[in-house]
Amino acid sequence: MNQRLQLVIAAALLVASPAAAQTFDEPLVAESNSITVLDLTDSQLLFAFAMIDAAPQPDLVIDYGLLGDSSVSVTWRAPAGQRIEIAPPASDWEFQGVSLSLFYGSTGRGNDIQPIGTVTSEDFTASNGVAPSFSTLSFFAGQGGDAYRVGVGIESLSPGEVYTFSSLTVELAIPGAYNMAFNSPINEYNIGGSLLAFTTEADPVPPPNPGQWIRIVPEPGSLALLGLGGLIVCRRRRVVNWNKPLHGALSSNA
Repeated sequence: MNQRLQLVIAAALLVASPAAAQTFDEPLVAESNSITVLDLTDSQLLFAFAMIDAAPQPDLVIDYGLLGDSSVSVTWRAPAGQRIEIAPPASDWEFQGVSLSLFYGSTGRGNDIQPIGTVTSEDFTASNGVAPSFSTLSFFAGQGGDAYRVGVGIESLSPGEVYTFSSLTVELAIPGAYNMAFNSPINEYNIGGSLLAFTTEADPVPPPNPGQWIRIVPEPGSLALLGLGGLIVCRRRRVVNWNKPLHGALSSNA
């Protein structure tokens, strides 16, 4: 094969090969929860939010138009040795749902994308044995291309049940023809959920705060090791106590 033919084949392969995926993979570390009141004409809506954020937020400077057809991969994960737990409370609050989001403003350009993507999870468990389903949320441009979001919705979660996972990843195809470009810090990189209460009382008293029902917890194996470590410490302390010397002098009558 001559050198010119080799160059032609290499160029064809380069054109045909998809661009490498842009990858975002951040641990979620900052827990928070809050209650927000929305005043209506003759009633109030009360929202209870629970959230875990990545910190710090990564920046995003990329021109997908130059990449051609490519993809973006976003992973939300727990720190090493830990898991993310979702435990919607069975209470007076109405459960609204949970979603994972990477959201950012943009000084760039682009068109709306209804994503074609795949969602994968690592070590997902459910206390009722019923695994939830996942839905990819829009990768979209706001008016003038000023806001974009990559997200995943977790469907069919039941109040009173407990769900855990180590990580969850969505990968979306980004067609080069959409000509998207971003130059902005990321505003949100989190997993969050909301509960709702509705009242027509003039001076409403909200239900008790459900607290941090989306949180970071140790791996089950880590808890077992902690328990074993505690037993070892107790055992050592007991051995030391059993072998303490007797104080005081012995005397005898001559």
